[in-house]
Amino acid sequence: MPPYLVFTITDNQDRVVRRIYSKPSKGLNRTNWDLRYAGTSPVNGNGGRFDPFAEVNSGLFVMPGKYKVSMSVRAGGEVKELVGPTPFEAVVLNNTTLPAEDRAALVAFQQQVAELIRKVQGTDNFAGELSGKISTMMQAVHQAPGASPELLARLYTLSLKVDDILFAFNGKQPKASREENPPAPVCINERMGNIIYAFYGSTSAPTATHRRSYDIVMDEFTPIHAQLKQISQVDLPAIEAEMEKAGVPYTPGRLPQWE
Repeated sequence: MPPYLVFTITDNQDRVVRRIYSKPSKGLNRTNWDLRYAGTSPVNGNGGRFDPFAEVNSGLFVMPGKYKVSMSVRAGGEVKELVGPTPFEAVVLNNTTLPAEDRAALVAFQQQVAELIRKVQGTDNFAGELSGKISTMMQAVHQAPGASPELLARLYTLSLKVDDILFAFNGKQPKASREENPPAPVCINERMGNIIYAFYGSTSAPTATHRRSYDIVMDEFTPIHAQLKQISQVDLPAIEAEMEKAGVPYTPGRLPQWE
């Protein structure tokens, strides 16, 4: 991997806020920071290839105040600092229609939202991957002469549970617009998306509706996460152990036993 530059931005308490990566090049160059925290949405696999310059999603706006930026070069797995922490200040432009009276409280709530985004979207992706894994396991058990029909039935039951979880996340997919769905319940991702949309480009204070939506997502997400934890950490490992004993062919994530 060729060397690349790392710009590390820290706040006034020396906590890392953001890292920006750039290719070294000759002459005078400019690198910009969009004054946002790092995004917490799921990261795609980039085709299984590590790319330090892959496009990343930014998060919500940072708190105005004093920051520092340092520049390092990463080469051969080692990092060497080229320029030490240099102070600068992020200030608010006087162009906001409804500025938050307490900007610190706004940023604190947005950080809670960002962490909820990380957990909700990550769990949704995990549920989708788990659905595919269970389907593959069902296919493998179906093809294995030594596997009992009861194994397939247990996997089918788990697949229905994961389907219900994915429905809670995504709801009914309309042909044209979500306006077709009412009076169907609002799904978790739709409610979460409304919160993200409200804050990504705004510096206004959260409304009572935003806070209520946040609480509803928390309440609905908690039991779903518990169900997926039970399925992925207890139910499936027990089934995989029986699959191995029955000589079922390899399925993703299951290491064949070797004594």
